[in-house]
Amino acid sequence: MKLNFLFILFFSPFIVQAQAMIGNNRQDIKNFLTKNMSAEKESSNPIIETDTTLSLKTKHDGIDREQFYRFDKNNRCILEQFSTISDKEYQHKFNATLHKKRYKWKSINLNQFISKFSKNILLEVQMINGIYSIIFIKTNMDKELYHLLLKNK
Repeated sequence: MKLNFLFILFFSPFIVQAQAMIGNNRQDIKNFLTKNMSAEKESSNPIIETDTTLSLKTKHDGIDREQFYRFDKNNRCILEQFSTISDKEYQHKFNATLHKKRYKWKSINLNQFISKFSKNILLEVQMINGIYSIIFIKTNMDKELYHLLLKNK
């Protein structure tokens, strides 16, 4: 697991990081955020931590963005959210996400997608009051529900 995390850490750009943190443990994500925060010239905000969450607000090229992670009782990431006010940054991240072949994203409506069954991730995109968000949620869908969601697609 640590080898996979290091691979992601060194070979994926921070801005395009998407759904790779789902399933990772809290400390690995915190280390990842800390390391990348030090690489961001405009970032001086600390990581905000609670019993079940981590969040980080940064600026990249003058554009505000936020990353948020929620953890289960075993400290595994079950929700990852990326928010920005930049349509360009949002589109870039969203397109990069959909092109990751290992997830085989399938649209279930205008703003939701599901990964292949073995990954069991729901992707939701939204734009509210000028803030674009991409949210990845680890689900516990059974095959019946999974196929029901895809039935009319």
